[in-house]
Amino acid sequence: MKKEYTGVVIDRSLQDDNGFNGLHVIGRRQVGSWELMLVSVAHEEFAALMETLQNRMINIQEDCWYAHFFRGAE
Repeated sequence: MKKEYTGVVIDRSLQDDNGFNGLHVIGRRQVGSWELMLVSVAHEEFAALMETLQNRMINIQEDCWYAHFFRGAE
């Protein structure tokens, strides 16, 4: 079985809460006006969920954000 991906997503980087559909939220931390979420995604669902997440992120002309995902050393 392949290991899950773990990621950090900032709530303000998304157009709306629908960007979190399919992501398992492990924990949350409020830092000023930002809410950081530690999330996990099954290996089998990673590509599809990343495409959805990218489509739900705020347009780069409005602001610049990113999400960071990792799996072991990858």
